[in-house]
Amino acid sequence: MMERLTADMADAARKLMREIDGAAVRREQAARLAQLRAGRDARAVRGALRALAEVAAGSRGNLLEATMAALAVRATVGECTQALEQVWPRHRARAEYSMGAYGGTRGADLAWRQAVDGVARLARAGGRPSILIVKLG
Repeated sequence: MMERLTADMADAARKLMREIDGAAVRREQAARLAQLRAGRDARAVRGALRALAEVAAGSRGNLLEATMAALAVRATVGECTQALEQVWPRHRARAEYSMGAYGGTRGADLAWRQAVDGVARLARAGGRPSILIVKLG
């Protein structure tokens, strides 16, 4: 009975997953960016991005104000980021994952134990649950 329940749960989880065609999303975004760039004043954008980099490089001016000015002439967030990266390096966080990091402190908690057991049953039925968190932009 329990095997059937976990198999049904795994099947239900697969049905809830949303598949996204990354290539199609990329094409759509590229088309929107091309349209944006075609309809803006390129000289004004270059000037605003240059001003943004200058504010970032010095101690004069307001960085938020310079960023908002660049966005107001339709610079993209990526272009603003590139202007700032001319001055400051991009932070690269190290990905560190510790499997089981919470188990030692939560081991006596019944709800935690039930959750761990549920994940173990799903793993035996066809795979661990997974989550993908994405921030666009």
